[in-house]
Amino acid sequence: MSIGRSPDCEIVIDNKLVSRVHACIQKIKDDYFLKDENSTNGTFLNGHRIPQEKYVKLNSGDKITVGSVTMIMA
Repeated sequence: MSIGRSPDCEIVIDNKLVSRVHACIQKIKDDYFLKDENSTNGTFLNGHRIPQEKYVKLNSGDKITVGSVTMIMA
């Protein structure tokens, strides 16, 4: 699931701080992972910037921040 400003993304965020394709969430087996797609302003998980191009495991209640938008993982 892609996150970004592009209308081609599954989650579209209309915000100047968000790259066209900013990040993605991918399901691998029974777990979900977040990856920054080399964005300009970074992707944050629970207030910490995640490394670019690295998958980070998500847990229920995690806060994902892209630009000025924060989403909570269910």
